[in-house]
Amino acid sequence: MAAAIVTCAHENFEASQNVIRMTANSDNPDVFAFMLEVRVNCVDCGQPFGFKGLNAGVSYFSPRCSLDALEARIPLMTPTELALLDQPQQVPGEQEYESLKKNPPPLAP
Repeated sequence: MAAAIVTCAHENFEASQNVIRMTANSDNPDVFAFMLEVRVNCVDCGQPFGFKGLNAGVSYFSPRCSLDALEARIPLMTPTELALLDQPQQVPGEQEYESLKKNPPPLAP
C-alpha cells in the first residue's frame, strides 16, 4: 500500500525506540546480542518516515531495516565491548561474532 501524499512541512518529529535482547530461542534464555529498533513519525501530520540506505532484514553485525523501511534495526555494543575498543588490536566480541556467523541462531518468526 502506497503512503498518502501529504502537504506538510514536517517540522516536528517523534521517535520511538525499543532495545531487544537477542536470545537463541525460548529454551535458551542466554542473551548473545542487543538490538535497537527505531521508528520516526511527523508529529504534525502523523505520517511515518522511512530509513534510506539500509538492507532489509536482521543482522547482528550491521544496521538493517524492516521490509517496509519504517523501522531501523541497529546492533548495539555492550559497555564491555566498548571498553575493549581502547585496547590495541582487539575487536569487541570477535570470537563470539565469528561463532555466530558460522552458526547463527534461528530467528523467531
